[in-house]
Amino acid sequence: MGNGITYILEDNQFSLATISISFNDDEAEVTLITKLGEKNVFRLGRGQWLESFALFLEPFMNRIMSSFTWSAEDQLQLSLLFVEMPFLITLDIKILENMLILKQRINVNMGPLEFDDIIGRIQ
Repeated sequence: MGNGITYILEDNQFSLATISISFNDDEAEVTLITKLGEKNVFRLGRGQWLESFALFLEPFMNRIMSSFTWSAEDQLQLSLLFVEMPFLITLDIKILENMLILKQRINVNMGPLEFDDIIGRIQ
């Protein structure tokens, strides 16, 4: 995955428009922008949890601890743990040549725990 490349996401139930991921040493930074232009930035540690604050999942600012790992050479796994709520969101991102496949799951929910794949293409 190229450093800081932006992927435009196909229509999805979360109204996410783009995702980009940047890496340095033992940290990653993920930027998600919604169709309404709301920007959420998450700091993720490799083998450690890093703190972020984001308007994600809920319409108010949440404290989120995040980490990442490479689960395969072409697959990135992001874990977003909501500190004040019981949510753990896991994003599995499969990197292909000019696109990615984003799989999303959550540990507890009133509805489904896994969601439809989201395809992203390089901008």
